[in-house]
Amino acid sequence: MSIKITRAIKTYDGFKGQQTVSAVLAQVPDELIETLTGKQIGQIMSAINKAYHNGGAATGTDVIDGDYVWIDVLDAGYDLDVLRRLKKTETRTDKIVAFNGNLCDHHDYRNCHSGELTQGYKIPVHVPRDHWCDWSRTEYTTSESWELAEKEA
Repeated sequence: MSIKITRAIKTYDGFKGQQTVSAVLAQVPDELIETLTGKQIGQIMSAINKAYHNGGAATGTDVIDGDYVWIDVLDAGYDLDVLRRLKKTETRTDKIVAFNGNLCDHHDYRNCHSGELTQGYKIPVHVPRDHWCDWSRTEYTTSESWELAEKEA
């Protein structure tokens, strides 16, 4: 490593992990490295690092050295390998709801015998009360669960 780059790193005020410094320095064009002093290069590196972090602040996350992510809203950090192993499962649960006579009900209901489809508020007008139970709709809820997959060898 040249004396100029050593001075640049000394002036640079960001995180000084090897991967971080290499990534920031890679953003400085070779022409500037050749013509500027080490101190000036370090100042440019600091500006690059600050711009990166300001952009990351907008998302509320920051990846540190490529394998750790900090999430501001959780005030916590996580190993990326662990996050990649998280698997989400969605489960849908259906519930059959019979028409109950609500005249303000604009849900679509299906007749279990004919398959006819109509909006709930129209049923009392055309269907005798003792046949309202023939009209139903499906409501559903979705639940999520998370599992941590085994680490691959």
